[in-house]
Amino acid sequence: MPTVEDLAADLAAEANSSALGQAPAPAGTWSQKYPIRLIPGATKLKVRGFCEHWGARLVQENEHRFVLHLEPSPRDLPGVRAVGRKRTVELRLQVGADASPTGLSEVELCVRPLPDADPQLALALNSLGPRLMESLRTFLYASPERRGNERWACPLPVRVYPVLADRSIGKPISAVSRNISRSGVQFLVEQPLEATHLYLHWYRSGRASPYALLAEVIRIHQVGGADGLEVGAAFVDG
Repeated sequence: MPTVEDLAADLAAEANSSALGQAPAPAGTWSQKYPIRLIPGATKLKVRGFCEHWGARLVQENEHRFVLHLEPSPRDLPGVRAVGRKRTVELRLQVGADASPTGLSEVELCVRPLPDADPQLALALNSLGPRLMESLRTFLYASPERRGNERWACPLPVRVYPVLADRSIGKPISAVSRNISRSGVQFLVEQPLEATHLYLHWYRSGRASPYALLAEVIRIHQVGGADGLEVGAAFVDG
């Protein structure tokens, strides 16, 4: 099971990704952008770890740009017959040279078949492309670093489940998260919260939707109209 810190980072990446809900381009090209924290020398090691996992070849490499070629196995390409034509997938990873004031840099990833590849490969990437992007994102985020005060924009719908005095779970309340860190979250809600502890469920998230995160209400501020409330909450382990 992923840690609370890892799920928070995943939610931030999804919220800031240009590929959230995006369909592939007609040629079978998938692209995605998301923020990562750069550690000198670590990006190359993580990309090489991805190559070892998938059997990819690193054909171009410098400090901010990586080009990988991958020959998917037959089980990864259902419906694509091996008839001697090329089945090479290219992954291009561009890492921003300058970090933002938050210490994060933007990563741009593009997955596509090579121009002379089997035409069926473009169709197969409808399922394989997102898997490759998710796998590489996991490798890039695999870091022991834990900084709880770093906050990222996270405008995603979330359901709030109050933990009642008898420890039962109350009815869900619709809310929208504003920003998130590895230690807490800020969200907007339109009705008062009676409970001090809540379960937060990002039900539209690809990675976090199987989980509900327990949080303790730290502060509540009224914003906008009379019914608008901004809630700050800290994640609770367990």
